[in-house]
This record gives sequence, C-alpha cells and structure tokens, in this order.
Amino acid sequence: MRNLLYPMTRSVYGCRIHEPYGSEFAVSSRLASDFLAKGIGNEDWGRLGPEISMTIMALAGKYRVCQSFLGSKTLPGRGTHDVVSVMRRTVGALFSSMDTNYPVWSAITGSEAPPTFGATTELGRDAARINRKRLLEMFATGVAQLEPVLGSILSESMLSELKRIATLGLNQFEYPAELWTKTVFEFAVSYHKSTISRDHIIQALVPLYRGRSLTFLTENRDGSGEDVEMREESLCADFERLKPFLLESWADRK
Repeated sequence: MRNLLYPMTRSVYGCRIHEPYGSEFAVSSRLASDFLAKGIGNEDWGRLGPEISMTIMALAGKYRVCQSFLGSKTLPGRGTHDVVSVMRRTVGALFSSMDTNYPVWSAITGSEAPPTFGATTELGRDAARINRKRLLEMFATGVAQLEPVLGSILSESMLSELKRIATLGLNQFEYPAELWTKTVFEFAVSYHKSTISRDHIIQALVPLYRGRSLTFLTENRDGSGEDVEMREESLCADFERLKPFLLESWADRK
C-alpha cells in the first residue's frame, strides 16, 4: 500500500519504514514482553493487526528499529472482499492506534530514515497487467453509491471534488496527491470521532483507494523504477507537509 499505509505511517510516527505491515520481522525480547505487559493485544489496534501493531509500538515507544530489503515477492491476487479485510488489518489498526498514541505522534514533525540493510530491488511496473478501466468504474460507482456515507466522513468541499473527478474519463482522470492526502486525513479523523461505524469508514475508503491507485498506475505506466520511487517520495512529502491539516481537523472537528 505505497499510496496509503507507508506515507500515512511515516507522516504520523516520523519513521521511513517502507513495509510497516511486513510479513517477515524480528523483535527483541524486551519489545515482545512490553507488548504483552501493556496489553496492546487487547487494544482495538492490537487485535486488528498484530503485525503492524508491533511496528507501531516500536515507533511510538522509541525503540531502535531498522529495516532490510529481502528481495522481490510475488503476492497473490486479491478480490474486493480481500482488500477490505486487508484494510481492516492495516489501515484500521493504524487509525485506531492514533487514539492511544496521540501524545506521541502529535508532537512529531518530519521523518527520519532508519538503518537499512540489504540491496534495494527496483520497484516493478505492474500497470500493464491491471485493468485501469475497471479501477475507474469501481471508483466512480463507489463515490455515487456511498455518497451519503462519504458525506458523514468528509468535508463538503472534499466530497464535491471527489464527485467531480468521478465524472472524468480514463484519459483525463487524476486523483491529485494533495487531495488524496487530505482525504486520508479526514478519514482518520472520522475514525477517531466514530462519526459512523468504524468498519463502515474503512469499507468506504476502499473505492477511493482504488481511484488513487489508478492515478499512481497512470503516472508510472511508462516510468522506470527510479521514477516510481521519486513519485512515492513526493507523495510522502505531501503527507508530512500537510500533517498540520490532520492535527487541526483532529482537534476541531465535532
């Protein structure tokens, strides 16, 4: 989830861990003991996503962290229901952790790179194998069908802009990085405020994520791995630059 999980985790907790939901990781006995002693597994975010929760606890608790490139990995295809399930275990856990860790993350600005080991692997380009037209259809349909739900999550101006770009054709479609960043931040705030069922909030984010993924694929369709990484870094910079918007919304929204 290079358009969502990485930039959001990085901007909130200030550490450039590229795979906060990594399936292969190691922890110290002290971190594991503290995780159990503090009852993180009983918290909502601990139950939702134990893998990312361990990462978040390490970042919020100022433990020493590092990352290692382990090479490319082929992931199985996922259906719509699988995407929702992954969102619950990753984004849901991240959003939930922000309640507990607000005193920590609200004071963090910018981000730092942790010690990194192993040879980097150039990011692959999978755009040719993905049905871009289908992504656009799912985005536009989601915005139309979920308009009442989105209206309870997003500001009026944000929803209006999403409705506008949902009318664009495939060649004109663009979900700009700043709009996407503010969208994610408003979803995080609505999750915090529990404006509606938290599970419904996560489900409503899925079609919007598909729309942003379409823009990312279009931008990088003819680019190199280096181009992909540059655009990813630019998106992360937007998340960090606009963090004051998140903090203001967190404090002000009723």
